[in-house]
Amino acid sequence: MKSIKFYKAILFALLLWSNSALAMNDWSLWRGYGVVTVTGEEQYQAVELPERCYRYCNEDLSDLRIVDRNNKIVPYFIDNHGKNHIIKVTELQYQVENQADQSIITIDNENCLKINEIKLEIDGNYRRHYTISGANRGISFNGEIYNIKFKDVALNSSTINFNDCTLNDPQIKLIIYNQDDLPLTIKNIEVKYHVDRVIFDKSSGLQPFLIYFGNRSATKPVYDLEKFREYVVKEKISKAVITDIQLNEQIPDVKVKNNQGHEQYFNLVLIIITLILVAFIIIKLNNEQTKD
Repeated sequence: MKSIKFYKAILFALLLWSNSALAMNDWSLWRGYGVVTVTGEEQYQAVELPERCYRYCNEDLSDLRIVDRNNKIVPYFIDNHGKNHIIKVTELQYQVENQADQSIITIDNENCLKINEIKLEIDGNYRRHYTISGANRGISFNGEIYNIKFKDVALNSSTINFNDCTLNDPQIKLIIYNQDDLPLTIKNIEVKYHVDRVIFDKSSGLQPFLIYFGNRSATKPVYDLEKFREYVVKEKISKAVITDIQLNEQIPDVKVKNNQGHEQYFNLVLIIITLILVAFIIIKLNNEQTKD
C-alpha cells in the first residue's frame, strides 16, 4: 500500500507540473485583448495593429494570438513587406533641454511605434549636425539638418529618415549640436511609423474573434497559413478592425526583444517526458493493485 501511495503522489505531482507547462493556453497571462470585427464576405481578413498593441507586444510580435468564440486558435501571419507595408503619421510629445553647446530633445514614444522618419518643424536659417538614438537597443544615427532660404536659394532638410531601419524605443534621444549658435526653437515633431497587418482566415473559426497580445514568455507560433502567404496576399482581402481593447492590470509592462523560439521545443520535450512517466506510473499502479 505504501508503494501505491508513493506512485500516486508522484503521478499527482507530474500532472500538476504538466499543467503548468501547458499554462501558455491560459489567457489570463496575456496583457490584453481586443475584439476583431470582420467586414466583407472574403475568406481572408486583414487587421492593422492599433498603437496601443505595440506598447505591450513583444518586439517581434511573437505573443499575438487569435481565437474564435470557442477559444479555438485561429492561424494568422504578419504581413509587413512590399507594397502592403502600411505607413501612418502622428505627432509625438517631446521635451527640450538646452546645455552648453547642444540641445537634447527627448521624444516620448510611449506606444513603442516603429518609427521610420522624424520631421522637425523649425523656423529660420540654420545648419546643424545631430545624433539620434533609442534608449533600449543602442542603435544610433547621425547627420545634418538645415534650412537655407535666400533670394536665389531654397534648401531644406529637416527630416531624419532611418531608411530601412526603425526605432521603437519608448524614449528617443535627439541631440542637436549648436556650437556657438543659439539653440533652435522646435515648434513640432511629426513621425512616420510602420504598421503591421495581421492576415487570418475567418473560415478557421466562429465569430466573434479575439486577438491577445502582451506575454513576455510567449514564442512565435508556426502555422501552415504562413507557408502560403505569397498566394494569400494575392487574394481579395477584407479589412477587419480591432475594437474594445481590454487590459489585464495585474500583468506588468515588460518589453521583450526577439525570442528565438527555443522555449516551445523545450516545453514540447518536457511534455513528452511527462506523458511517458505518467504512463509508466499508471502501469506500475496497476501491477501493484494486481499483486494486492
